[in-house]
Amino acid sequence: MVALVRCGLAALVCAGLLAVTGGAPAAAAERALGAAHGTTVCTITDHRLIGLSGLIVTKDGFTAISDSNPDKSAIRIWYLDKRCKLVKSVGYPTSAYDPEDAAIGRDGSLYVADIGDNDQTRTRIAVWKLAAGHSTPKLYRYSYPDGAHDAEAILLAADDTPIFVTKDPLTADIYVPTAPADPSGKPVRLKKVGSFTLAPTDTSSGVGILGGFVVTGGANSPDRRRVALRSYSDAYEWDVPDGDVVKAITTTKPRITPLPDEPQGEGIAYGLDGQDFYTVSDQEVTPVKTPILRYTPVRSAVPSPAGTRSDRAGPASTVASSTPSRRNGLFIGAAVLGLVLVGAGGWGAMRSRRRRT
Repeated sequence: MVALVRCGLAALVCAGLLAVTGGAPAAAAERALGAAHGTTVCTITDHRLIGLSGLIVTKDGFTAISDSNPDKSAIRIWYLDKRCKLVKSVGYPTSAYDPEDAAIGRDGSLYVADIGDNDQTRTRIAVWKLAAGHSTPKLYRYSYPDGAHDAEAILLAADDTPIFVTKDPLTADIYVPTAPADPSGKPVRLKKVGSFTLAPTDTSSGVGILGGFVVTGGANSPDRRRVALRSYSDAYEWDVPDGDVVKAITTTKPRITPLPDEPQGEGIAYGLDGQDFYTVSDQEVTPVKTPILRYTPVRSAVPSPAGTRSDRAGPASTVASSTPSRRNGLFIGAAVLGLVLVGAGGWGAMRSRRRRT
């Protein structure tokens, strides 16, 4: 019942956002011109590789991470060749809770963001850092200043400081550490530095309409001049000309690339040349048949209704408006869809799928 109530509330909020961003469907249609489903690069078939929530492209193939699992030994870092065949894996020295995303530092270190918290009960989150050429990740802990958050995306600042983006519906909050990582294991307090409001689009999502309103992964381009955040249905990309990732997200409008019909799309990464997106879905079905997909990002600027707000950069950007008749029509349509989702329990299913730890 709680899940159904959450679904209804989220659907109504989505309807309200659609109402005040009446230009969204038109912008989405313009954005989607020429868009296609991703190209399958290779398909993962190893039965051990389930629940993949983070992805990195390497010169030898791919690095993927698996998220929460009752069998803690199954939560590992997986190294794949270019055909998606498992080459090796690395475990964590102590139990990982819910790793959800990964990033590569300038020195080649792998950062694994252990930040998932579906029930929002964690008093601290963590980053596992695996130095290049090493086999044992080191643990660094962080704590939110305002209570627990579910999160699935990590980005890196210019100096490799982690940036965490929450999975809060509609508006994702952005947090950064207030001090350098503490190797002793003492949690470093985070601070909120801004937020990002996802845009309503017409891209079909593998988890329903609400999947387009939560952030499920992030990526830095290899040259650090672009960053991307994804939802279950779309990728949002920003230019970062001066190295300030938070400023780019909170003060400029993103380009939107559709990622249609991925069953539970969570992982996103740039290719080695920074020209393409690679994605993977968090699937937990057997037999395992999970494709790694490649997309060509939208590169031209398209008007976007995505609102942004920075706690340090001033007021929110202007949100597109519409005529009353169009606004009312969008609200009614979205409300109907919301009621259908309430009946199906879509939001509750999306949030509770991995409540196993």
